[in-house]
Amino acid sequence: MPKAPSLKISSQAMTFGSLLFLFVFSIAVVQAQEVPPVEEVPVVTDPVIPPVEPVTPPEEVPVVPVEPTPTPEVTEPAPVVDPVPVEDPAPAPDPEPAPEEVAPSESTDLSADFERYQKYQLYLKYEKRDYYKKYLRFRELDGKYPWENNKAEKKALKKLKSDAKKYRKSPSKYAYLRTRAEDYANYASLKAEYFATKPYASYVNYVIYDKDSYAAYKEYGTEENKQGYLRYEQAIKDGLVALPEEPKEESSALGPEITVGIFNYIPQDLRTTSFSISANTPFRVMDSNGKVKGEIPAETKVRVKYLGDKRFTIYYSGNNQEIAVISKEVRFSAASEYKDVVVFDVSRPGSSFDRFRGSIRLRHYDSPEADGDRVWVINKLPLEHYVWGMGEITGTGPESYNQVMTTIFRTYGYWKIQWSTKYAAQGFKVDATSGSQIYYGYDWEITHDRIKTAALVSRGTLVFYDGEVALTPYSSWTDGKTRRYEDGHWGHKCVDDKKKTSSVYPWLSSVSDTYGKHPDLSKCELASRGNHMVGLSANGAVRMARDGGKDYLSILRHYYSGISLDKRY
Repeated sequence: MPKAPSLKISSQAMTFGSLLFLFVFSIAVVQAQEVPPVEEVPVVTDPVIPPVEPVTPPEEVPVVPVEPTPTPEVTEPAPVVDPVPVEDPAPAPDPEPAPEEVAPSESTDLSADFERYQKYQLYLKYEKRDYYKKYLRFRELDGKYPWENNKAEKKALKKLKSDAKKYRKSPSKYAYLRTRAEDYANYASLKAEYFATKPYASYVNYVIYDKDSYAAYKEYGTEENKQGYLRYEQAIKDGLVALPEEPKEESSALGPEITVGIFNYIPQDLRTTSFSISANTPFRVMDSNGKVKGEIPAETKVRVKYLGDKRFTIYYSGNNQEIAVISKEVRFSAASEYKDVVVFDVSRPGSSFDRFRGSIRLRHYDSPEADGDRVWVINKLPLEHYVWGMGEITGTGPESYNQVMTTIFRTYGYWKIQWSTKYAAQGFKVDATSGSQIYYGYDWEITHDRIKTAALVSRGTLVFYDGEVALTPYSSWTDGKTRRYEDGHWGHKCVDDKKKTSSVYPWLSSVSDTYGKHPDLSKCELASRGNHMVGLSANGAVRMARDGGKDYLSILRHYYSGISLDKRY
């Protein structure tokens, strides 16, 4: 998966952004092909873990996603596939956008503004902390002297002056009057401070922000971050990005639904060939508004061709009878009674990964780049079904390791449902390749059933930090320690460590990783192979489970500082 980048947003989904962006991780890229589509060969091999004693058969090669921008790197054959940083969240290494206001549109890349949005949210947390500190000071001063009653104040000030005079005359004898003497000397400033902090008298409920960690966010209150925050908020209002709140759980038992771009066609190629689809249950053909255009029996194949001008014609495969002509997006979905059991077959020539749970969409993407238009095949399905088809591992590793990886995969997907904007114009949240997380669907699920077994153990369980869903990056190896988010080797760049604790994503701080230390490669050699070394070390996790006997929660808590697990469905 990739990622690195949740400044903790909302309250701290960004503390987990950056980002995006924020928003993480060198995987062999299985790129979606154009027409005719070609199967993506899964690069999922067992990690080569150098034996200290006799050679133990390798267990599992973690193919790891990461945020920020993925740098595709294909090494065939490769004994270990190092993860590549993935797009969201912030901070992304891409150039900063022009400072002037940019009105968001379908073609606008909001990833940079998402980072600013996250940072400015953290600054707002700092402001609340600052308000609470002022409330505490008001509480100290309130009632100390009767500043709001002239008569009483004169009387109190007279006594204060007398006590100060006694102390000055004999400090040792009247040592108990020292504070009174200091108050008399600073009376004017104390009075001014009382009236300055009085407006914060009602901020008692901000006690939750009374944490020193918030002081690190003071520098995020820049005008640039503020403008990015405002632009991103407008994008939320315009419906271009997801709301910063819990995803709607359309299927309570299986979690919220996620949209996955599984492969794409060049539109012109779909004029001469066709897209084919069938299902194991009856299903419907619908337009983008959900209006039913045709009822299709189980095991009946239909085809789709592109007519041009964003229009598709849908017809029966056997007799070429036309079912409908639909613009922009065609949807294939089973009736509600079949939605949890339907499996669609998209029949890609030469592919072993054709079957997918949930529903399928064929969507025209009008690219702002020349010759960039595509027709995307999108799989929409419950988050739990998405985890069952994860291609990041084979499931042959230790049970607790499989539980770690399915939990991380699920958490990343959940985070993307909330915050991802990279593929908004294309109509989905995650790419099925190493650009986000490798996903092979139902065919992978049934041939690698230990993945589903592990996912069922932690069903609906997500990684959280301080009440917000956390971004959970990982890479294959480290040099003996992980890096805090700010010092990650993003984009294959080798950097020097500066600090241990992250002020952006506190849970992505540096920790010891003796289990995941590569036996031969140096820090910069590892970085050049895509090991950003932020978050979890996949080979380290394998060893902790296999050699250390650690359970999946212990492994997660070792690599992600201060996190908690919460079952959300």
